[in-house]
Amino acid sequence: MDIHISKLLAKMEKEIHGAMHGSSDSEVRERLLAVKTLCDLVLEEQAEERYETKQPSPQADSLQLQKMMGASNFNNKKKEEDGVNGDSIFDF
Repeated sequence: MDIHISKLLAKMEKEIHGAMHGSSDSEVRERLLAVKTLCDLVLEEQAEERYETKQPSPQADSLQLQKMMGASNFNNKKKEEDGVNGDSIFDF
C-alpha cells in the first residue's frame, strides 16, 4: 500500500498540533507516539527503496564469487604435459 509522503506529513502535523494543545500528559504521549510511528513508516519505506536499488544482479554476484574463490585462476592455468600442477592440490 503506497501512501504519499505528503499525506503522512500532514497527519504528523495534525498529531503534533494535537500534542501541543493536549490536555493531559497521556494524550500528549499518545500523539507523540503516533508521530514516531509515522516517522518510522516513512524512514523504513525509504530504506527499503535504497536497498532494492543497490542490489547487484545475480550474474554479477556469481562473477564476484568466482573471482573471490579464484576460479578464474584455475581455468587459465596451463597444465604440463605429464599432468603435474593440475587443478587439484593432490596432483603431483
